[in-house]
Amino acid sequence: MGDGNDSFLDISQCSGYLLTSTPQKNKTFKTPAALKVGRRKIAAKGPICGICHICGKEYVRKRSFDDHMRLHVLVDVNSRYPNKEKIIEEAGNISQITLRQMMSMKGVGKWGGEHNMLLQRLTTDLKLCVPWQDFYKTVTEKYAESLCTGKYLLPSSLLPIICKISDKILGDRDMRDRLLQLLLNSVDFSSQMLECFVCEFVLCFGEQIISFLCKSVVGEKPSKPKENVVFDIEDRQVIYYVAGSVMRGMLRYGIKHSKNEDWNAIKNTIETRIDENGQGVEKASEADRAWTGEINRKSLFFIGSAAMDFFVSLTQVLYNIESDKDGNFKTETVVENVYEDGVTLLLWDELVGSSLHPDLSIRFLKGVTKSFTQTYAKGVALKKLNGHLKKAFVAISLRHSIAPRQ
Repeated sequence: MGDGNDSFLDISQCSGYLLTSTPQKNKTFKTPAALKVGRRKIAAKGPICGICHICGKEYVRKRSFDDHMRLHVLVDVNSRYPNKEKIIEEAGNISQITLRQMMSMKGVGKWGGEHNMLLQRLTTDLKLCVPWQDFYKTVTEKYAESLCTGKYLLPSSLLPIICKISDKILGDRDMRDRLLQLLLNSVDFSSQMLECFVCEFVLCFGEQIISFLCKSVVGEKPSKPKENVVFDIEDRQVIYYVAGSVMRGMLRYGIKHSKNEDWNAIKNTIETRIDENGQGVEKASEADRAWTGEINRKSLFFIGSAAMDFFVSLTQVLYNIESDKDGNFKTETVVENVYEDGVTLLLWDELVGSSLHPDLSIRFLKGVTKSFTQTYAKGVALKKLNGHLKKAFVAISLRHSIAPRQ
């Protein structure tokens, strides 16, 4: 063993260089050379595999091209021409609804009193007056002639056409004089006030035709036998949560790609018409949003009442197309059934409205349907499968992967 000093350094054994050399000046570490930032390499565009003969878009991936063409086919198959005969047949009812709408906005100013009296008489005493009937039938025929020249899938896509027809009617001096003369043959009011009435009636009548066509979407769609599914409160809570997740994902993508015109429009639509914080958006019921509120850490998305109605209808479609009770959902089949379901289409059109171009609205509907199906369909299928096999089951299994039940 050593004598206890072995652990210390024996300076005498050090070289003279170490003892006599002067220490080097402190030098800072060299900063790493900056990475050379060149132009971003863009993958070379492959050969074009298909060009859409409808809208002219080019595709380099066959799968994307096939999806695009399939969407055109779906839209064309499910689109329809407005029923001209039915519109003319319902002219009397549409005109009365238009008058009631105008009565809800009381006239003011110089001719306000006369205006209110005229509306009152047209809805009661003069309802069957022949010149008045000729008046609203003439307006109806003008709208029907132009509307029935093209097909539509979403009623809101007719709004620009309605506006053009209104401008055409009111811009035609001969037509205005003809309508004014029919009114003068019906009532005894000042011609200046009646001219104002003609303009207001034509514009409001166009709105009511849109409303009429919205209602006819549900009735004219081919009805399929549907299972009457009643969603319990926990089912609805899961629908609300998953729908919020889908919309949150769409919103984040829209923010990321806000320079893209389509995605920026989708982002604005989600923020203003789907988010419960949008101006004029009604919140969903407290029961539906309660569970999402419990697990929220300031990052979940809360949809409004109209959006909830749409997603409940979409879930109804999922329940009714599940294949052979084996839990197999084909996304394209879901999309096809959504485009064929008048109720779901109408709810979507009321939700999005004219905030998106009709073509973009249809593509957005497809994206939302696919995302919701891929997220939610497994739970729907498992619950339905358990019910078919008469097994004991609780609510949709998807919820258990999110949070345990209380």
